[in-house]
Amino acid sequence: MSLALSPEPRAATSSRWGIIAAFAMVAAATQLLWVTYTPITTEAAAFYHVSDSAAGWLSEVFPLLYVLLAIPCGMLTDRWFRGSLAVGSILTAVGGLIRVAPTFDAALIGQIVISVGQPLVVNAINKAAAVYVAEKQRPTAIAVGSASLFGGILIAMLSGPILLSASGMSAVLWSQALFAVVGTLWLLWALRSQPVYSAPADVRSSISRVWKNGLIRTLSGLLFIGFGLFIAVTTWLQVLLAKDGVTSLEVGIALAVMTAAGIVGAGIVPPWAIKHGRSRHVVVASLAVSVVALVAIGFGRPFWLIAGLLAVTGFLLLADLPILLSITEIHSAPSDVGTASGLLLLFGNAGGIVLALLVQVFVNHSLVAVGILVIGSAIAVPLTRRVP
Repeated sequence: MSLALSPEPRAATSSRWGIIAAFAMVAAATQLLWVTYTPITTEAAAFYHVSDSAAGWLSEVFPLLYVLLAIPCGMLTDRWFRGSLAVGSILTAVGGLIRVAPTFDAALIGQIVISVGQPLVVNAINKAAAVYVAEKQRPTAIAVGSASLFGGILIAMLSGPILLSASGMSAVLWSQALFAVVGTLWLLWALRSQPVYSAPADVRSSISRVWKNGLIRTLSGLLFIGFGLFIAVTTWLQVLLAKDGVTSLEVGIALAVMTAAGIVGAGIVPPWAIKHGRSRHVVVASLAVSVVALVAIGFGRPFWLIAGLLAVTGFLLLADLPILLSITEIHSAPSDVGTASGLLLLFGNAGGIVLALLVQVFVNHSLVAVGILVIGSAIAVPLTRRVP
């Protein structure tokens, strides 16, 4: 039985898709600003006159702070939805503007400000759908919000190197700051609208109540593996394939194709899977394809096969996030939607940190590194039996 929010009688079938669109732009901005320096780490280190390792912290600070802030930000989302989302979007825009100063300290401070605002925005994917979209349309709204995250990553991967080579680092930072500012102003204007659907006023979110839900624990475990796989592969693919003569350009193309396929998958697969009761099948298929792609990566060439498998993997694996978030929205108490979302995303980011670090330890032994990820996928398969 669905525990989705009960609609107000006057607005039983109303949806506010303009707010969802504005939210999606800000959500994309959080990821765009996060991934800014990932494809241009060496160039960023040279620009700021720091080491590559120091430049790496400009991206690594995000998952670390997300793990610390996911739960409290999720609870804020449940208790003060529009206010917390507004604060998160403002922090995103302000952090983007801070970064335009041409110093490493400004870049790091800006990234920290953005990473504090990020969970206030990203944790609101489910809540925005729950309070502004009719129940039958919520899987689509959650899919739009989730796909926007991967859209921001793709924009960063493609635009960063192009703008850097054409106009320099300032063009990269100013264009991304402008994107965040426009999205924030749009969302702040849209948030003037009152929620169409609301949770009971006398019930507050509770992390203990959320954690007692066995289904939420299962979904958290699946997201730990699934999101962790994506982060580990995107982080270390170039190093894992370097021994086989695969160039950085080829790796960049493969990752862009994987992410683009993931955006399509995250946008169209979840509504279909939820409607036709195929959620479990999609999750199992994503794990199976991931294993095949990992085996191909472990043995190197042919590159065309690896790129093709990564495209299919992205299409299915990135669809898992909105599917699991939709199931969470359906099976959570109305007052706990944001907290439950924050818990899942906490596990997803934690999985990225853990799996990426494990691969880093064995990165010079590609078969061992890939084997770790394959084992992780195998461990996740029994959990899929609990997916409704």
